[in-house]
This record gives sequence, structure tokens and C-alpha cells, in this order.
Amino acid sequence: MFWKSSAAPANASRRPSTAEAGALSIIAADVEIHGDIVAAGELHIDGTIHGNVTCTCLVQGVTGKLFGQLTAQEVTLRGRVEGAIRARTVIVEHSAHITGDIVHENIRIDAGARMDGRLRPEDQAAALAGPPVLKAVPAT
Repeated sequence: MFWKSSAAPANASRRPSTAEAGALSIIAADVEIHGDIVAAGELHIDGTIHGNVTCTCLVQGVTGKLFGQLTAQEVTLRGRVEGAIRARTVIVEHSAHITGDIVHENIRIDAGARMDGRLRPEDQAAALAGPPVLKAVPAT
């Protein structure tokens, strides 16, 4: 009466999972978070975060506020950031107010953006850090 077909219909399309598609997470303007955030996909911040943020791509709205360190591949900043930023590509738009150092590979700063901090290219930052320090561990 009921048979289970092993073949999928020819017109069935496979939808990617959220991990494959790089899910979008939105923090709305009325949200305030105290704590660190780690996101595998894109993060859009319109609210306030008191903590460190690590994500693949961050887009900050003009009402967005981040008080902590930011680490990402791509960053577009339109709001307020107080803390160090490390990203491959950084875009600081005219409405942004940044207080903290930025380590980057590529950066664009629009006229009107307010910044208080140092800009360091990624290769220069790695050179300044120097070689890793190795410590001897006594044998047991």
C-alpha cells in the first residue's frame, strides 16, 4: 500500500544547511548583551554588546555599539566601537566612531569617520610581535 522510494524526485532541490550557507545573526537596536559572542556566519549589530566578538563577517549599523575586542574576516563599521579590531578587510563608514587599534590587511576609512587609535597592517603587526617564546618544561 505505501512504498518508500529510494530515489528522490528529479525536481527536488537540496537546500543548504545554515552552517553551509553561513547563517545571518541580527542583534536588534533594543538588545543589550553582556558577554562574548562567537558566530560562524555573518553578524549584524544594531544593539549594544559589552564583550568580545568573533565572527566571519560583521556589519554594524549606526545604532550599534561594541565595547570589547572584535575579530573577523570582514568588518563594516557604522556605529561606535571601543576596543581593538583585527580583521582582514575593514570598512569604516562616515558615521563610525572608533576608539582602539585596528590590525588589518585592507582598510577603507570614509571622510567624517572619527577614529582614536593606531592602524597597523597585518604583516607589520606579525613582525612587531616577534618570534614565539619557547619555555623549557622540566622532565618528570
